[in-house]
Amino acid sequence: MIERDDERGRTWRAFGVPWRSPQLGSIVVRREVAQRIRFDVTLRQGEDFDWFVRLREAGTRIATLDEVMLLYRIHGRNLTLGCGPAERNTFLVLKRALDRRRLRVGE
Repeated sequence: MIERDDERGRTWRAFGVPWRSPQLGSIVVRREVAQRIRFDVTLRQGEDFDWFVRLREAGTRIATLDEVMLLYRIHGRNLTLGCGPAERNTFLVLKRALDRRRLRVGE
C-alpha cells in the first residue's frame, strides 16, 4: 500500500506486517548499558547494526513490542539508499562478530 502526503509531496510505503528491525529512534536503553557498550566511531555506516550485534553478544535482555513505534521515511537523500551490504559495512560487522565468537570458543 502506498500513501501519498500531497501537502508535502512525501511518499510513504506501509508494509502489511511491521518490519522488525532495530532502529535507534525507537528503542529504550538503560544508561549503564549504553555506557558499557559504546558505538564504534570508526564505522561510517553500520555502526548501529554493529552496536546491536554487540548488545546481543553481551547478553543484554531485549524485548520487542508488536505496536509500530517508528515510521521510517525513505527518500532520495537517505545516506544508505541504494547502498549494498558492503557499503553499509554489513559484512565487516558480521566478520568481526564471527571473529569474537571464535576467540571465545578458543579460550
